[in-house]
Amino acid sequence: MRTWSMRPWTVLVTCVALAGCGGDDTGADGDVDADGDVDAGGDADADADGDTESDGDADSGPPLGRLGDACEDGEDCESGLCIPEWMLPEIVGGYCSAHCELDDPDSCEPGALCVDLGLGVPLCLKQCDGESDCRDDWDCVGLCLPGQDVAEVTPSDLLDATDAVVSGAVAAMDQDRMREHVAVLSGATEWESPDGPVTITSRSVFHEDHDLAVAYLEAAFAGLGLEVEKVDFEWSIEEDGETYSGTGRNIVARLEGVDPDLEPVLITAHYDSSANLDESWDPSADPAPGASDNASGVVIALELARVLVTMAGSEPAPRTFVFALFDAEELGLLGSYAYVEAMPADTALLCTLNIDMVAWDLELWPGRYWYAFHPDFSDLASFDVEAIGELVPEASPILSDAVTSLMFSGSDHLPFWEAGYCATYFSNWPVTGTYHTPGDQVDTYDWPFFMTVARSAAAVFTARGYRWE
Repeated sequence: MRTWSMRPWTVLVTCVALAGCGGDDTGADGDVDADGDVDAGGDADADADGDTESDGDADSGPPLGRLGDACEDGEDCESGLCIPEWMLPEIVGGYCSAHCELDDPDSCEPGALCVDLGLGVPLCLKQCDGESDCRDDWDCVGLCLPGQDVAEVTPSDLLDATDAVVSGAVAAMDQDRMREHVAVLSGATEWESPDGPVTITSRSVFHEDHDLAVAYLEAAFAGLGLEVEKVDFEWSIEEDGETYSGTGRNIVARLEGVDPDLEPVLITAHYDSSANLDESWDPSADPAPGASDNASGVVIALELARVLVTMAGSEPAPRTFVFALFDAEELGLLGSYAYVEAMPADTALLCTLNIDMVAWDLELWPGRYWYAFHPDFSDLASFDVEAIGELVPEASPILSDAVTSLMFSGSDHLPFWEAGYCATYFSNWPVTGTYHTPGDQVDTYDWPFFMTVARSAAAVFTARGYRWE
């Protein structure tokens, strides 16, 4: 899952902390002291105990906003910290928040949770039990947020648990094989490459081990007997006044179906990694294991390729299965945009299943993951929901058709949505303290939870290829 660029949101961190950011004079109206705390500025002074003393006119204005209230800048909030709408248009009306530490559950006030929205800045967000706990037109998803649109989807009544093909694929997903892939891709174990043992310490586009990751993934698909295509694309980004450019490489494998007139189904995951939330990280030299983000999605695609190739030996699918692993997602979805832009205008595609960061079981909604879909394709979503419900009854996905949501705008399904194609998205959110750090390693996996997601992907992808008419 991307956080925009190599060192994202430096300006955001500064602007959120300073009440006057955005073109105003930030001098007297919102300074940060040596400890990083926000002083209220000209109308209030802090005493030695950290309490705020009034200069006489501080009480003349409207009451300051509490956590989750609307705001335009930090002066509107008790905490002195505002996420304004001009900075994040998805946060409608702005949001009074506070800084916190992901590994300290007491760093937010009671009734709040410290999360990273994917901005690289841990913030306190208001928890909720229902819509009445939130502002008008905001949704309760354990946290009060705008535009989440938790959806009700009626199963399609086209499948059942006795479907031997789909249930066989679900049952065949092998945890040990996937663990081996994750361990190699995250540098925990060596890969016995054709040139001898090597360790993939990083899959960042700036690191020399990126080429090892490409070779490993190509070999994994080719070892199944699949034809593999490596599709190069040129990329360029600007960072702190500098321009960085390079060549990305998408890896695409196909398992042909028996009916060429049927639209293929596509599974996608990005394989590049980042540790850019570690301030000392050097992307060209330091590790970026990316075990959950996003070796988790990659290994599900690899294992599904193995399962479906095996099944095709006795019962080929009507539809073609396409497995696409994208590069440079962490720089702004560059690989998936390149893939979609290169598709001919008349390309037929039933639907994409994108999987990104699904190894962590989170305290906010334990045992659950997000299934996001575009409302224009709710019939396919109904089919998917039935496949999960019938074949993976232990799963409990949270369904959403909020296509403008902040939390659904940072992964490789988005270029398909923008181009008018069907795409669905499996992910888990918010992120943990190891996200985009060298700590995102294989030992952080919650394996029972991850396997539930993997089996859900197997149910959806296999049912689409074999049973959708």
